[in-house]
Amino acid sequence: MIWIVFAVIAAAAFAAGFLVGQRAGGAQARIQSLEDELRATQGRFDEYREHVEKHFEETAHLFHDLAHKHAALYQHLAEGARDLIGHPLALERALGDPLIALGRGDAVPPRPTAPAAPEPPRPSPDPNPEE
Repeated sequence: MIWIVFAVIAAAAFAAGFLVGQRAGGAQARIQSLEDELRATQGRFDEYREHVEKHFEETAHLFHDLAHKHAALYQHLAEGARDLIGHPLALERALGDPLIALGRGDAVPPRPTAPAAPEPPRPSPDPNPEE
């Protein structure tokens, strides 16, 4: 009879171990699923970050080119204005801006002159000369 009790206890222990193993196995599957999802999300994030970095590198390159092209355009316009108008001072008179006349820096803008000092007031004739 004692063997039957041991057999029942062994069967109950086996059943309890099986149920605990099933639940732990389900949790393990959930953990594996979440880890796979995390790896996939991290991969997509790394691709996005790389895409953003490439975008800003290209933006910086284009702004650099734009600055150089702007400087070349300005130089072209300054030279053209100087060559088409003639003498830099003639350009200054035509446009009224001495800085535009400089072009390549071969003309010096005129120095501003100080305004003339006002004349001191003249004494008025005395209306009563008798005093």
